[in-house]
Amino acid sequence: MSDTATATKATGAKSTDSKAKSKPANPEMQRFLDALTANQSVMWEAMESARKRGIRVNNVLAATFAESQEDLTGLACTLALSPRDYKGNFTAVVESLTKSQSRTMDLFKALLSEQTQSGDATRKIARELYDGSKEATTAAIEAGKALSAANPLTESVSKAFAGFKKAATAAREAMA
Repeated sequence: MSDTATATKATGAKSTDSKAKSKPANPEMQRFLDALTANQSVMWEAMESARKRGIRVNNVLAATFAESQEDLTGLACTLALSPRDYKGNFTAVVESLTKSQSRTMDLFKALLSEQTQSGDATRKIARELYDGSKEATTAAIEAGKALSAANPLTESVSKAFAGFKKAATAAREAMA
């Protein structure tokens, strides 16, 4: 048999073994893994939502900055081209300040909206993770019980610990 055929068979055997290992034998363990997977999905969705919120905030900031720069450049040109036109310059400054305040209010509204949405999303995600963690914990306990019930050493270890506890209690009482 060639080296390539041997490597292919070895790889095929590994992939079959990994498929067999990926499915737990008991339903409790599958339930535990499903709960962990669900929690992971919730976390990925939360990160994606936060990333999109960050992009929206950055877009608003960038647009506000660009508009402010254009307005400042226009104001500087107006003032430089006609320095003695006091009435026109004063009007240009007031208009520039008004636009600046309007942009600031729009930016504040956008940030407040994103903050509100973020708080709502955080509460929802925290609740989903809490529920998922309860499910995972319950499933883990049940899986542990099922595994310990199937383990032949469980009973002897339990008896040994009970004996240790009895001996420790007797020693404590003797010392008192």
